[in-house]
Amino acid sequence: MDYEDPGWRRALRFVFPFSWFVRPRSVRAALSNSPLDVMRGIFLAQVIALLLILFVLLEIKDQFEPHDRTWFVAVIGLEAALAMVRLRALDRKVPSAEGESRLLIIYRGVFFIGVGWSESIAVLGFVGVWLTGHVWMYPVGLVLSFLAFARIVPSRRNIDRFQRQIDEIHPDLSLGRALTIVPGGPSPAR
Repeated sequence: MDYEDPGWRRALRFVFPFSWFVRPRSVRAALSNSPLDVMRGIFLAQVIALLLILFVLLEIKDQFEPHDRTWFVAVIGLEAALAMVRLRALDRKVPSAEGESRLLIIYRGVFFIGVGWSESIAVLGFVGVWLTGHVWMYPVGLVLSFLAFARIVPSRRNIDRFQRQIDEIHPDLSLGRALTIVPGGPSPAR
């Protein structure tokens, strides 16, 4: 491992609304976020948004009239299986980069596409609630969505997994280093 992982604390500033109104002390402070901090913040915001939808559905659960369409859970399961297959195929794109800047671009693209595919499972669970009238459809989709999220979360473990794939083709490239370089700032020490 040739980078220092800043942890998840710095990503929290992207999640809480009050932090958006705090004026940074300087331009340098505003630009002091590495791509890893930004991606982790976006990831946390997406997970929290999906959980908030669950709370809203639980508040309005009495307004649904159940229908006999529980077969829709199979559609949610099929979407989860397809998302996992897509995510595995997407993993093969990251090691194809030639330089660290291109590696960062490809990893960001893989990350955001993966977020979309992972969230699609929860969205189908949400649709299932409205089609079937059963609120339990959303938690099923949410759990399967979180399983898919585990594959793409920008964690140390997943970055190391990608790094092992990259090392087989380009041993001189470091995904961790590319993710922790602050734009316009000094490069982290090796």
